[in-house]
Amino acid sequence: MRKIIQASWCVFVLLFLLPTYLPAVDEPPRVEVPQTPPLVIEMPFNEKELKTYSAKGQSSITGVAFGRTGGGDIICSNLVYLFPDTDYTAQWVKQSVEHNGPIKPSDKRLEPYTRTTRTDPTCNFWFYHLPAGSYFLTGVIEYRSGGPKMIYGFVELEKGEHQHVIVAH
Repeated sequence: MRKIIQASWCVFVLLFLLPTYLPAVDEPPRVEVPQTPPLVIEMPFNEKELKTYSAKGQSSITGVAFGRTGGGDIICSNLVYLFPDTDYTAQWVKQSVEHNGPIKPSDKRLEPYTRTTRTDPTCNFWFYHLPAGSYFLTGVIEYRSGGPKMIYGFVELEKGEHQHVIVAH
């Protein structure tokens, strides 16, 4: 009986008490990741510039959104965002490109005017029923080394016009 109690005590110490004194092995070392400063848009948001972009139109944009690795492999942008060109969004795009920032504006007021589509396996995308106007296209390429990179483009559409664009990094 005494050997059973001693064995039980040893098991108790090994399972419950000893781990509290040992350093955790499973925790990865903490690495400080520098945070990108938030984008500050100084241009006022002007809803009047956006009114014409809320209606359905007769224009369309098709294209290809991709990047190339150093070895020449093609990587598709999974999502492509389309939003109107205004003074506000132009400043946002300029800052996002300079800081490799987010690929779509976070301002909730732009959501009704922002369109999103997925690319197919060959990096093609489509936007239909667009009103005439000027647009920014953005996407992101997820490189294995070097991290994600923002891609962007600009398109001007006339009523009923179709344009095919390449948005690449």
